[in-house]
Parts: sequence; C-alpha cells; structure tokens
Amino acid sequence: MILSHLNDPAGPPRILLISLALIISGFVLAACGSDDSDSDPAAESVAVTITDSGCSPTDLKTVSGSTTFAIDNKDSEVNNEFEILDGDSVLAERENLVPGLSSEVTVDLDPGTYDIVCGNPGDREPTGKLVVSGSGG
Repeated sequence: MILSHLNDPAGPPRILLISLALIISGFVLAACGSDDSDSDPAAESVAVTITDSGCSPTDLKTVSGSTTFAIDNKDSEVNNEFEILDGDSVLAERENLVPGLSSEVTVDLDPGTYDIVCGNPGDREPTGKLVVSGSGG
C-alpha cells in the first residue's frame, strides 16, 4: 500500500512537504521553549561582571529568597565560571562564560554569608563574599 504511492507523482512531494513541515515545527517549538536562564520574574536581581581578578563587585549583597544573578564576561580571557559556595557545597553556578557571553542563574538563598568564585573551572578559591540578609521573601 505504501509502495503504491511511490508511483503516484503527487505522493513523494506531498510526503516530503509534510516531513519538512514537521521538522520545521519541531525547530520552532524547541526555540520557543528553550531558555538559557533560570530567571524568576519575582526574584531579586544582582549584576556581576567577571574580570581577570575575580568578580566585580567583589562583595555582593541580597535578601533571602529567590535571587537572579546576571553574570557578564565582557572580556576576561582567564575567568569563565561563577559559583556560589556554602563551604564545599556548590549552591549555584554558571560555567563556560567565555569573553562576550552573559548568562543568568537564579537560586533560593537563606540568610548567611557565602563564598563566591569567579575563576577558572576547577579553581574553587573564593574571590569574594555574598551576604544574604533575612529581610527577603
């Protein structure tokens, strides 16, 4: 039955068009559904720039609850990772931030003081502090 359509001049082009339409629809849906950020519209927002010497600003402040860190690597060739550490635990991170790349990461934070790292992958030496006050939601 399927092979009989091969002899029909309208069969293969129609199948090709339907297949092409399905493939294009898949790409369109994937593009609409993809989001490189974990942003939360209700989250507090903190801007961080990666520099050759670490994070700028070095010390960050926010309130407890959801915070979105907008991370920008304008031109640092050395540093390409942003992490928030609680002791040895990584609470949030963004990797592979090559020169010219920006990204966001959203994390729920409890009150306290955390280490932040802007550095080479695998280098967990803190380059700053994050102080989270208890007055957030």
